[in-house]
Amino acid sequence: MWRQHIANTAQRFHCTNQQLVKRCLFNTTISCSNCTSVSRSSTASKIVYAPLSMFKTQPFSRKSNILFNETVNNNEATAAQNTAAQTISWPDITHLPHLENLNKEQKYEEIISFCDALLDPQAENNNQLNNFFLHFYRGEALFYNKNKLEAIEALSKSLEGFARFIKDAAMPQEQDQDFKIKRATLTYAYSMYPMCTYALAKAHNSIGNFGPAYQLNSRLVQDFADVKLYKRLQVRILINLKKYQEALDLAQELITTSSHDESGNNIVPAYYYYLRGDAFLRLHRYREAYQDLKLVVESVPGQFDALHKLGCCCYALGNYEESVEWFEKSTQVQPLY
Repeated sequence: MWRQHIANTAQRFHCTNQQLVKRCLFNTTISCSNCTSVSRSSTASKIVYAPLSMFKTQPFSRKSNILFNETVNNNEATAAQNTAAQTISWPDITHLPHLENLNKEQKYEEIISFCDALLDPQAENNNQLNNFFLHFYRGEALFYNKNKLEAIEALSKSLEGFARFIKDAAMPQEQDQDFKIKRATLTYAYSMYPMCTYALAKAHNSIGNFGPAYQLNSRLVQDFADVKLYKRLQVRILINLKKYQEALDLAQELITTSSHDESGNNIVPAYYYYLRGDAFLRLHRYREAYQDLKLVVESVPGQFDALHKLGCCCYALGNYEESVEWFEKSTQVQPLY
């Protein structure tokens, strides 16, 4: 079961080295670029970064920081940490492989029902503070099920729970009871930070909360310079914030760093050209936008947004007949636009 869970984790975090993921899950002293510690207080009016030294233990060698509410008094936080460390209860993660399988099969209704049953206040041994794993899977499922406000609430609870757990929990010793499962739980909690942060940023962006989305995702872009998933979202957020030149620069970076494989073949995903073309269009650089968007529709003929934006480019350039052709093609893909 755990072997499959490692494979699922590798796929989720875009890590091609399953042995590295296995070490992330089961070792105590490693350095892994796929691990970060980012959280967001659901009540904070302003989010700031506090050093990782606030954590009770540091099983990873990494540069990341944790987001923390600046209104929390340091002495109060330390006292709360010491108290919590003595009474911390470890979450049950034995259900995670099942949730991963449901997620892979896109059975979002089942995930929501499964998590709701375990999160029921009347459920036996229910501990709301330590149900951050369940809140994460439930939040993602709600997002893909179009319940985005509920998704933001669940993902915010998840990040807060992760922060509290990692800050208060100590890496278990070999002589401790349930040593392996506790070590796996804590290291897995560390590894879940980036994807939970990404999911929350994506949810905020989808409903127009561009400021929180930018603040959350910017930290991921900074800490994980080689993970293109976060940069893709950042381009979308920058465009929504009307920071078109920054969006263009980042889209250009995505294309440049993906230009060719070892055989010299062009392997740039069409979506990267779409992002750059969209940025060009909003900067009124219509000819450059046209070139990029044309590449997109050649690779993905039914891409509505690219077809529609090609029509906009041609119209702005005075090529009215061609613009009509592109608009007609776009309405064939999405007639009710």
